[in-house]
Amino acid sequence: MKEELYWILDKKGLDKSNMDNYRGEIFDEQCRQIKDFVHSLNKKCDRVGWSTLDLNEPNSEKILRKINTFCLENGWEARGHYTRTFPDLKSDWYAFQLPYCDALYFEDDEEQEGIPKIAAYKIKKGGPFRAFDNFLVSDKFRSVCQKYKIPGIDFYWAHDKGKYNAKPWFYMIVKPYVLHAAIGRDLSYTESPYAIRHREHLPGSDLYSLYEIHGGYLPILSKMFCELNVILPKHYPSKELPPQGFVYSYMHKDYLYLLVHKETASLLINERAVKQDDIYPVPLYKEPPDGYTIDTTQALKPPSDEYIIKMRSKLEEFRKKIRPEQNFSEKEALKAFRKAKSERKEEFSKGMSCANSNLLQNTNYCPLIPYYLLADGCLIFSEYDLLSYADAIKENDEFQEEIKKEELFDGSILGVVFAHCANGDLVFLQPDGSAARFSHESPEIIETWKSIAQFFIDNLE
Repeated sequence: MKEELYWILDKKGLDKSNMDNYRGEIFDEQCRQIKDFVHSLNKKCDRVGWSTLDLNEPNSEKILRKINTFCLENGWEARGHYTRTFPDLKSDWYAFQLPYCDALYFEDDEEQEGIPKIAAYKIKKGGPFRAFDNFLVSDKFRSVCQKYKIPGIDFYWAHDKGKYNAKPWFYMIVKPYVLHAAIGRDLSYTESPYAIRHREHLPGSDLYSLYEIHGGYLPILSKMFCELNVILPKHYPSKELPPQGFVYSYMHKDYLYLLVHKETASLLINERAVKQDDIYPVPLYKEPPDGYTIDTTQALKPPSDEYIIKMRSKLEEFRKKIRPEQNFSEKEALKAFRKAKSERKEEFSKGMSCANSNLLQNTNYCPLIPYYLLADGCLIFSEYDLLSYADAIKENDEFQEEIKKEELFDGSILGVVFAHCANGDLVFLQPDGSAARFSHESPEIIETWKSIAQFFIDNLE
């Protein structure tokens, strides 16, 4: 059993609903104190103090005692997210990680039956992916399943709206579904009297009794933390699972799992259709486990036979089409840039002067000179802005200072900021000429383009 805790400290009595408490000099000073304390534990944290603790570490209980002592003596309180997994469990069934696909087009089209179209060229290798309430798999995945005649499944082409050539992807229809699942329900709490999850959690309460049943570090944490979000793995009844193949478990939009039998998983891994890291073992039960709630699942509504037949026909048409490869020249990108500027003049700033552009010749911004000469800043599309050179320098300097504080980020940003997204994400020009989008929510790169030419063409059109 693996237990992990993602935690942070707050000043006692802090009103977490008032966002003014999370900005300004007072907040900055609190962050500094939290980070100093985390560092005293020989741990890393992000810019505001969130830190991860592996509760399987030999000294984890000692660290928890230090956290508790610090809170009691200095007027702080702890809150966190607790997760439990069984990475080394020997099970006949595994679940796919099932990341959400971010290359979907959802159109209000009755003929689509609520099934999203895709831009296949944007999909990273891997999968299966989740696409709303659908399972999206690669052509390789489909071929392996068909080669070994895996029962209880079917496939149809995922309508590709992408502009560039890419291998086809398919939606997988899984017919069997598990009727029940054991869920660790209502195990989270907060001490805030205004929150929905306000519950008694100390010894003597019903929740504490549940923590004693589940064991591990839950009873200890409930005595120390003012707020705890608890996520336990789902358990599935072995008698409801088929002897091989796939099965799914679905309750609502936030609860969809795709399970695979260990023998089917081995076939997929051996054929390199999936990787070992794409799956994890799931606990099974013969009798309902103590402390869990047994929930009834639902069946997913499959597409109509007419739609499946139509998609198979469209696939044949699709295979005959010649689409351009993802190789973009600066000439093509500048042509798209000029066209957009002529159509949306009010959204493009005046171009940079030649004299000023010469100052960029020996800087990391040199590849952007042709675009700056057309517009020193513009609305690329509804999602992205090309920053003016002055704003880009300012944004980049601020980011480079902030990323130093992101101790949980194990990657590297070698490039410079040149654009930003409406939600706060930043886009970088990398030394190799590629572009990368960096998330404002978690320190990670979430999208890449082979070149800035591709970035502009993708987003200007």
